Amino acid sequence: MADPIAPPDYHIIARSGVFAKDWYRTEYSVPAHDPLVDYCETGWRKGRAPNPYFDAAWYAREHPGSTDATIHALTHYVLYGDGCGCRPVPFFDTIWYRRTHALPTSTNALAHFLRRRASGAVAPVPDFDPARHLRLNPHLARFGMDPYLHWRKNTHAQAPTEAEIITSSGLFDPTFYLLCNPDVREARQDPLDHYRSCGWRENRNPNLYFNTAWYIAEAGIFRSADENPLVHYYLRGEPAGFAPCPNFAPAWYAAYYALPAGRSALAHYLERRRTQSFSPNPHFDVIAYVSRFGDRIGPNRDAFAHFLRQNP
Repeated sequence: MADPIAPPDYHIIARSGVFAKDWYRTEYSVPAHDPLVDYCETGWRKGRAPNPYFDAAWYAREHPGSTDATIHALTHYVLYGDGCGCRPVPFFDTIWYRRTHALPTSTNALAHFLRRRASGAVAPVPDFDPARHLRLNPHLARFGMDPYLHWRKNTHAQAPTEAEIITSSGLFDPTFYLLCNPDVREARQDPLDHYRSCGWRENRNPNLYFNTAWYIAEAGIFRSADENPLVHYYLRGEPAGFAPCPNFAPAWYAAYYALPAGRSALAHYLERRRTQSFSPNPHFDVIAYVSRFGDRIGPNRDAFAHFLRQNP
């Protein structure tokens, strides 16, 4: 049997947080026992990686002299490389990441990232926007997938169309659109096609809480740019703190209801507004309002919409 990594390395690696045991077990189909034992005994000699962001062979080539018979590449990275700003793979910028997140020297940058990589709140390099990628691919959050690795694997895939972005965003309410636009309903036009082709240019709204004309004015979108304001809001406006209308506070909502990065606050509210348990802004107490006016509102009705009708 091949010589294992020296016993102290096991404990150094285990304490560092850079060994992704669940990923390793799945990636290499190792038995259910401690996967770090497999890595230390034979896995590293077979070229197996401890996580998807560490390439031992590349690391050794990039940092000559970092490994020898007495120290393993991963151990060197944990003890010395991370603190010196060495990259564990070409696509993890240790220096930038440490500076961006103001990490103390006692915190390993790669370990910090690995714990958060599926959240959409961290990126391994400065030119990748994980929250935007999660919004373009909402299924990633449902399955806890790493947005950056998904992007690397699909860099040549066709970009989603405008219609696909709007549909996946959860921000277009076709029933609302048809009710508010009888001409579209009578012409039997597809509501999304109509909104995309001309509806937004005519200041028609895609849902009750997105005011097209107001948003264009507030966000500084010019019609000459020919950019759909709902797409702008979903991909850039809401993440930048812009509101979709005067009565919805997305930044407050996301923080108050602890939404994960990449999750649209407005989409979340639209899905749940009829439960009468969520407030669109900090000034409206939905529980108190329903307690007082519940009989008038009725079940499965939007309490804040009721409030707006009573207070135009």
